[in-house]
Amino acid sequence: MNGSRATTYGRRMRYAIGLVLVLWGCGGTVIEPGHLGLVFDPKNGGLHHEVLQPGYHRVGGSARVLDYDVTYSTRTEPMTVLTAENVQIEVKFSVIYRPIIAELYQLEADVGPRYYDEVIGPELRSAAREELAKHSVVDLAHDATTLETAIEVAVRRRIAGKHVELASVDVERIALPPELVAAIRTRETAEQNALREKTELERAALRDKLEADEKWEKEKLELEHDVERRQLKRQADGK
Repeated sequence: MNGSRATTYGRRMRYAIGLVLVLWGCGGTVIEPGHLGLVFDPKNGGLHHEVLQPGYHRVGGSARVLDYDVTYSTRTEPMTVLTAENVQIEVKFSVIYRPIIAELYQLEADVGPRYYDEVIGPELRSAAREELAKHSVVDLAHDATTLETAIEVAVRRRIAGKHVELASVDVERIALPPELVAAIRTRETAEQNALREKTELERAALRDKLEADEKWEKEKLELEHDVERRQLKRQADGK
């Protein structure tokens, strides 16, 4: 390689290296659909207010993009709690939530990306323990709708102003101790048998009453007929 060629090759290499360094210093990121981003640049004002929409964005070398999924997410929360009778039961909740899009900057500034672990999860567990302590085991064995509604309302109240929103809280499973389930079934069977016996007694009493009323009506008609016959006989005898 002669001198001129070496010079040209050196220039090209320096240009290529410089271009790589420039591109490296001006990095880019892609935000997927259903996500939004915030730029944090410690050398340029820290956290930026501008919210990045889905697509490709070029950022400075000292900056990084904080990616937030703003679609509804689902988490499950298994818990061990106490009922109104101080009975320990296992409950599994399903929670649907997401960030409030208009408050994404405030969410990052106040809480950060672990907002479920910092806000929603703790408030859900606290509300669930509080509400379950008001419900009896028998109520929970038959209907969880009232419990779901009460917990959902309580969690919404607790996370108000925390820049996140709750879609729903559902009870996926309530596991009662086996001996308690057997006791509830035995009690329900006894109650059903007692109700059936009561119904049968009431029906028997009604039948007896109807039969007595029918007998009385029959005897009354016979008596009236007898009186009428006697009156007719006296009238005939008088003639």
